[in-house]
Amino acid sequence: MFSISCVHVYTIFPVYQVEKMELQKMMTAKLICMAFLRKFSSCLYNSPYFFGSAPITRQSTEVTWCQYHRYLTEAKSVRNSNLHVTVDQHRYFSFTPRLTVNQDISNILINPLFDSVPLQNKHIKFGSETLTDFKDELTTNKEMVMTKDDWTNLREACLEDNRALSKSFDMIVMQLMYGSRQLSLAIEFMEWVEIERKPHFSVQAVFLALCGVYGGKEHQHRVFRAYDNIIEQTKLFDALTCKYLIKGFSCTDQWKKSIEFLEMSRITQSPSESYYNPICFAALKEGDAELADKLLVEMGENYLVPSEEVLLQYILQCQHSQNGVSITKFLYYLRKFFWFPSKPVAESLEKYFLMSKHGNWCTNWATVSKSGDCDCCGARLERATVKDSEFQDLAQNFSDNVLYGKNIYFKSSPEEILRFKEFVKCNGPFDVVLDALNIVHKNSRKPQLKNLNAVVGFFSRHKKVLVIGRVHMLKWNRKCLEDINSKAKTFYLENVSEDDPFMLYAALLSGRNARFVSRDEMRDHKFLLDRNLQETFQKWQRSHQIRINRISPNGYVDLLMPCLYDTAAQQNRYGSWHIPYLAEDISEEPKTASFEHPKTYLCVQMMGVGKQKEDHFKNSKKDFEKN
Repeated sequence: MFSISCVHVYTIFPVYQVEKMELQKMMTAKLICMAFLRKFSSCLYNSPYFFGSAPITRQSTEVTWCQYHRYLTEAKSVRNSNLHVTVDQHRYFSFTPRLTVNQDISNILINPLFDSVPLQNKHIKFGSETLTDFKDELTTNKEMVMTKDDWTNLREACLEDNRALSKSFDMIVMQLMYGSRQLSLAIEFMEWVEIERKPHFSVQAVFLALCGVYGGKEHQHRVFRAYDNIIEQTKLFDALTCKYLIKGFSCTDQWKKSIEFLEMSRITQSPSESYYNPICFAALKEGDAELADKLLVEMGENYLVPSEEVLLQYILQCQHSQNGVSITKFLYYLRKFFWFPSKPVAESLEKYFLMSKHGNWCTNWATVSKSGDCDCCGARLERATVKDSEFQDLAQNFSDNVLYGKNIYFKSSPEEILRFKEFVKCNGPFDVVLDALNIVHKNSRKPQLKNLNAVVGFFSRHKKVLVIGRVHMLKWNRKCLEDINSKAKTFYLENVSEDDPFMLYAALLSGRNARFVSRDEMRDHKFLLDRNLQETFQKWQRSHQIRINRISPNGYVDLLMPCLYDTAAQQNRYGSWHIPYLAEDISEEPKTASFEHPKTYLCVQMMGVGKQKEDHFKNSKKDFEKN
């Protein structure tokens, strides 16, 4: 069904699929894409991942081509992505995966764990009541024991429920045991599978990770044995298999082998935090500070956040003064990459400073006023300002790299952009730019146009307002729209256009004092800017973005205004630090300091600061910036 030619994967569609997609009407010479594998083959084991080509209509209910393109290009999983328009204006997209010449992709295509484009619903639908009951028992019974006959009976019962589970049974069961940390049961299961049939390498990969993460070096011989079985089937791994291999090997004596899997994962996507964290933790634990610092810098430059365990391990190494790590370098990582540590990390920092032999420190848990004044030491935090030259460079670079980009059709069309620029030139500059759809869908799937009307009314009393929406909004309540049009200037984009770049560009074009209203974090747009301007954009965003906290039924608008001060960790001229941290539990996912207001700080003061100590920190800062 598939063949490789250079770097392109060509799809041979069934006849009915060709008729449906009307490929004969395509304006492009050839369609470069992969089929909806989940539709064509049951060997994908009910995988929630797929590559695909899909029609893009104005009433698209699932994933638009723009969303596909944005996900894939940012993940660096594809070489290019194209939008195709038929004679009757139907739209389709295609993309070329990152494959080398004559690369064997058979294992990738049938691997149930191939990690590329996720569907909205990632939950595995077993289609088996027996398997669902087994999952519940795994959760409640941590001392569960099963014989080989029990496993055979479980499989037969599951196949009676759903014959499609014949190829996915092993993978689903192993993933369930990984999620419930059932190491002993997984060992018994793998012994049974090896007797019955040869386990798929992806099943072996999950088992390998389970032995490494929950068995440690005591079970590393199982990790090595599982890996030997895997490379008998394939030596090229997809991204998710690489992640499991990293998790397993990073807990063994051969932890540095994880770096090979990290590099291999880049073939199909950019690694996320879950790829870096196990290696970084192992490097710190084993005393390889140089590798740990290299990985942390790489994570920061790719807008990834280390896990709580990694940050705690780093501080622990600093406490023991081991392996070349330093607390000064750690604190500058927090500042440079806008990381918000968790409360346990902040408590570990406090403990370090109180026990430090390198100065007399005083620590306090503090809050900072809206003007940036610390309620403990009285110091005023650094203001979040952008220089005039930086602002001009940012506005120009945003226009070139984000609004237009490499392919103008990704977000809009040349005619629409020119029309918008002329509109802003004739009607601007504006004081406030509103993302209409973002406001009307706040806390509601059903659009609430009255919310937009209330926000426009709030700002239009003393400000010049621009509302950016889409043309389908013109079908909504006419009276309410007329009320909005009387208070503000409005510009309606095509339904397939992306509105965030237009909103940000209008705010930048309106000058340094213009604000914009949206709850989006704009990370994908920041990523497209030149690297030297990405930090400038983030600083401008934090000081210019307004968020809506609440809109009451009677039209009262409660806003979260931007900070006047820099929200990242910072050191003043006396050597003291103010470190923002997240007071709530963030075990679910890491966070960074974007435009959000930090509410809690660790205030670290150097008592009796002398000239020598102040010079010590200045020199430390210079040394870090050089490195």
